Amino acid sequence: MEIIRKGRLGEGKRVRDFADMCFFTETSEERFETLLPKLYGEPEKTVKEHILLEDDGELKGLILPQAMTWKAGERDLLAGHIGTVCVSPDYRERGAMRRLMKAAIEELEKAGCVYIVLNGQRQRYEHYGFIPTGSKTQFVFCPANIKGEQAEGYELRAFMPENLEKAEKLFCKNNPHMSRERKDFADILCSWSAHPLVLWNKDNKLCGYCTVVSQGETAAIAELRLTDEKHLKPLLKCLFARGFSQIMINIAPGTEEYTEAGLLCEYYNIVPCYNIRIVQFAPLVETLLEQKRRRFGLPQGEAELLIEGYGFLEIKVTEESVKTRIWEGKDKEAHMKLSYEQAVHLLFSPLSLEREKLFGQCPFTASWLPLPFYIEENDCI
Repeated sequence: MEIIRKGRLGEGKRVRDFADMCFFTETSEERFETLLPKLYGEPEKTVKEHILLEDDGELKGLILPQAMTWKAGERDLLAGHIGTVCVSPDYRERGAMRRLMKAAIEELEKAGCVYIVLNGQRQRYEHYGFIPTGSKTQFVFCPANIKGEQAEGYELRAFMPENLEKAEKLFCKNNPHMSRERKDFADILCSWSAHPLVLWNKDNKLCGYCTVVSQGETAAIAELRLTDEKHLKPLLKCLFARGFSQIMINIAPGTEEYTEAGLLCEYYNIVPCYNIRIVQFAPLVETLLEQKRRRFGLPQGEAELLIEGYGFLEIKVTEESVKTRIWEGKDKEAHMKLSYEQAVHLLFSPLSLEREKLFGQCPFTASWLPLPFYIEENDCI
């Protein structure tokens, strides 16, 4: 008989071994223990968060839903993450993944998450409401971009425990950011086979840190924090000195590093952040739009969007604040009527056919949208 239940203490190694079996071959060097040390370095720490599917006592599938605190200025929101979605090869094509996904989504929605993030092939998860959205900018550098620049006195060193406090403060300067427990911080920096490095100057002061994944001659950096944007050139110089011929860096928008990278890079790519399911439009839109208002200032106005299956989203921007609400709005005419997918792209995606139509009716929204929805790769599971 098939049952779905939460994991129990004592089953950590069983859960990790099953995930390894589903994802990796026997000859593969990759294992969850090293890919996601925060979750599987000590598997008993997270085993009770997993949802297991068993058939006659034999483990046939599992999934890991987690709710994390997403800090945006003075506001904390709950963000859901889903990972380690796996079904035994001999149990596929029976709807097991569908049942696991349903259980995970229901758990995160009940917890109060405003959105849920999932990494994986789009076609597998789109019918669960997960759409590639948000945006991240990948800056690409080659040695010629910093030709003639000096890095004397700068040095890249391995991340050490004594660097933790300063690195944590640098991480938190970006807004929004996911809340991280200090005991997990170093493991999070090592996610997805990354090697965290710390940049020091000639005065023996920490100038920043980054996480580096070697992809042949390319260094892929998913997380970067600097005490000052002027340290970006020495950082690049030190990385090229290590033998890399190309460096790719994801940098959060609205930061000093982002502006400096745009001036230096050979080129850049703007791509969706992740597959994301929006659970609560109003608090998410209000939070992100308020961040934008405080950073740049925004024109005042009101916009009303009717989102299929959710209701009437009212957005109001004044000099002092941003306010949103979802309500029925039966007797009110919306500026636009949107499907769920259209609304997600309109509000959060770099591309949206509907956005130009909205700008025609409410020109002030051209400064509002798209909203800066960015999530650190190392926080995703």
